[in-house]
Amino acid sequence: MLRLCGLSVLLLVFAAPAMAQVTPDSTDQQTETPPEAPATPAAPRIFPKYDISGGYIVQFFKGYNGGPGLTLQGWYGSVEYNFYSWLGAEGLFSGDYKNQPNGTGDISVYSAMAGPRIYPFRHHKLEPWGHFLYGGGVYVVHFPAGNGFHAVTRTYTSKDWDLGYGMDLNKWDHWGIRLIEIDYGRTHFLTPKGESNFTIAVGFTYRFGEK
Repeated sequence: MLRLCGLSVLLLVFAAPAMAQVTPDSTDQQTETPPEAPATPAAPRIFPKYDISGGYIVQFFKGYNGGPGLTLQGWYGSVEYNFYSWLGAEGLFSGDYKNQPNGTGDISVYSAMAGPRIYPFRHHKLEPWGHFLYGGGVYVVHFPAGNGFHAVTRTYTSKDWDLGYGMDLNKWDHWGIRLIEIDYGRTHFLTPKGESNFTIAVGFTYRFGEK
């Protein structure tokens, strides 16, 4: 009987390591994690290559030599090429007019300027922007014939710059509305110290091409 018990003990001693190897240990198991899905690249931002605008403009000249101010009305047209979604190059042309009675002279002011336009929030349906333009202008005064005098036209030229901002509403795929454009500028038509002026414009825009 003692021999049988001793043999059983020996069998348990030798079988224990084998059972430990066969029985899986939950702490040794490694859970496989599924591979991460590759990140989807962001779609490139699409913005118009060209922007054309035209409309109505009012120009307020500060009074010359302390005299009364001068208000002119006319048209403007602009063409812009966008290099990036936040930066474009703009060319602006305008003509402003005032017919004055009593032979004091009809006034016409023309300007052509170019410079950068910046979109701080890029291109959206409601689109604010700012620009700085530099160029030249022509100030024309025409005195009609009367009282024995012949008609006389006097022309003055000057460098010109404008600094301002605007807001466009891109309501349709290509067409939009220029809700407002406000600029401050300086010229030197009639005085060495120069003249300051403010302009307000509204109009329509047309956008085409994609970048």
